Order: sequence, then structure tokens, then C-alpha cells
Amino acid sequence: MNVDNARMQAANVTFNDISNAIKFENMDISGGLLEVGNMRRNLQLKGQFKTAYDIENVIIRNSTGNPVYLKDIALVKDTIKETSSYARLDGKNVITLNIIKRSGENLIETSDLVKEISKEMQTNEFPKDLKVTITGDQSISTRTSFNDLINSIIIGFMLVLVILMFFMGITNAFFVALSVPLSMFVAFIFLPLGEVIVGGNITLNFMVLFALLFGLGIIVDDAIVVIENTHRIFVDAKGRIPSETAARMAAGEVFVPVLAGTLTTLAPFFPLLFWPGIFGKFMIYLPLMLIFTLTASLLVAFFNESGVCSRFHES
Repeated sequence: MNVDNARMQAANVTFNDISNAIKFENMDISGGLLEVGNMRRNLQLKGQFKTAYDIENVIIRNSTGNPVYLKDIALVKDTIKETSSYARLDGKNVITLNIIKRSGENLIETSDLVKEISKEMQTNEFPKDLKVTITGDQSISTRTSFNDLINSIIIGFMLVLVILMFFMGITNAFFVALSVPLSMFVAFIFLPLGEVIVGGNITLNFMVLFALLFGLGIIVDDAIVVIENTHRIFVDAKGRIPSETAARMAAGEVFVPVLAGTLTTLAPFFPLLFWPGIFGKFMIYLPLMLIFTLTASLLVAFFNESGVCSRFHES
């Protein structure tokens, strides 16, 4: 910026006036908090200069009703900004671009989209000799932890199946273990109701998977009681009653105890749905998925497991 001293003196403007005008115009102003869904975001009014045209139109003084613009007393040129930081990769100077996901968004999906957009721009827009290298991808560790948690669920399911086979035999253990994937499937059907409670989309995040892992050993409780009672009644009857009748009798005998046991297991998790604060919004997925999963296990045990078991005994 080249200031014309003659014009500056004629407009009765000092260097301090120019400095203060540019300083107070070139800033972002906070506009308070804006509620977006179940989150609060900081609202900012962008006022920083982007082009030389923005600087030219800064009003230096307006005391007599005739505003004095910076372009009236100075020549503003758009030149190269002085280097304030350096970035190197493999011993070469590079330009770095940091991409930060928005709060509440999926890190893995963000990483995949960045890679997809980068490949598309490198093919269609970037120069052919420009090399794009992704460094510091935090989604790698997140993806690894996510896969480890899924593997833990699978291993936990296999251990539950082995323990059931040891105590109940292969056949009944198979029917009881069948309630685990069925209950999870029914629980995911309930997710739209959970999205209404949470106030947003429920993705397959760490808390949801941890809730499934946490409830893995509890899911089979209802099925164990119903199938064992069905098997007992059918064996004691020695074929004198149909298998379907035995299943209905078994389910009716244990309905109240099983319902009471499931409700007492669910009861401690209901207050967690009303946990206040940011931590409560983060932890709400754990009790919500446990409630859905255990409720689904109750429905699966009475409406599916007993019928499947009776069909097997009948054959």
C-alpha cells in the first residue's frame, strides 16, 4: 500500500487513522450461539479482508458527511503475502491443508469423502505434475478400533455359544444362540424411535457397538428360560401333547417371571436416558440400545424361539 502524503494531508488524515481503520475493519465478530439440532454452534460474522478491493473501500474518516476512502489517499496493490510458516515433506517444500470434521459427524465417512474428492480433483482439476499426499489420517486408528470392537462382539458371541453348548447341549444351545442376531436385528428396527428420542441420526458408532457387546450375555437369558421349559414339558409329556401346545404352555408358565426379570434389568438404564449435559448426550446411546436390545430379546424369546424349538421337536 503506497500512501500519497499530499492527499493524506489534504484530507486531514494521519497514519494512525489509517492503521486504526484497517485494524478495526479487518476482524471477525462473534454473533453468539446458534442452536442446530441438539448442538450449539458459535456464530461468527466474517469481516476479514479477502481482496484488495475490500481494503480500498475502508472508510478512514467521515466527520463532515463526505467519507474518505483508503483508495482516495493510497494505492492498494495485491501482492504476494510474506511467508510466515514453512511445511516440508520428504525434504521438499509443500503446501499443507488441514481438514477437520465438524462436531457430531462421522470421522470414517469424512476421511473416505476427502480421499474420493482428492482423487476426483487430481484427475479433473489439478495439474498433472501435482502430487497429493494424505498424512496424519486419524481415521486409520478409529477404523482399527472400530474393527476390533466388532471382532470382540463376534468372539463374545462364539464364547456364549460354547458355554451354552457345555450346559444345554448342542441343539438347545443353537436355538438359544439364534436369539442373539435376531434380537440385534429387531433392535435396529427400533432405531427410528431412538432417533426421535435422541433428536438426530443414530449411526453404528462406538457406543452402539459397546451396548451390543455389553448386552451380549444378557440377551440369551430369556431364550434360555423359554427353550428349557419348552424342552422339559415336551419331554415330560412323552409325545402325548403336540409340540406347539407344549411351546404355548412353556411360554405361558414363564411369561411373568421372564417379563419381571427383563424389566428389573432394564429399570436401572431408564434414568440414564435423562442424563443432563454434554456427557449425557454422548452416553444416551448406551442405555437406549440396551433397552431396545433387551426388549427385542423378550419378543424373540416368546414369539420366535419357542415356535422354532417346537417345530424342531415335532420333526
